[in-house]
Amino acid sequence: MGVAALQNSLSAKQQQVNKCTGQIAQYQQIVDELQRIHHQLEGAKSDLKHQKTRLVSFGFARYQNWKGTHFEKKYKEFITRKMQRDYDAVIKQIDKNMAIVNKMKADYQNRIYRNEGLIGQLKAAINSLVTQIENWVD
Repeated sequence: MGVAALQNSLSAKQQQVNKCTGQIAQYQQIVDELQRIHHQLEGAKSDLKHQKTRLVSFGFARYQNWKGTHFEKKYKEFITRKMQRDYDAVIKQIDKNMAIVNKMKADYQNRIYRNEGLIGQLKAAINSLVTQIENWVD
């Protein structure tokens, strides 16, 4: 094998490395964006839980200056039951979306890890396991 053939082979390998490096950078951008989305969903979930708590507190509170039974007869059940169920349904949907985003993020992280050889394969397996546990706990 001559010098020209070796240089061509080296050039081809360098192009493969550059292609992989660019692909890893793209994957990392996707991971970062998915992390940002996951963080926003966590904030929305926290806000909804707080609003639900405030709503329930309002529904069960006793107000000494409140005159009449209109609230008790017409709105209390709506606030304490129906709206609680609606909040729970929205929070459950946010949880599902967070799990999907988390799984997608892990998938792209694993694509990055798999470029690191045997250690990367192990990191990807551990990452998948951690993601599954996080989704169960969340």
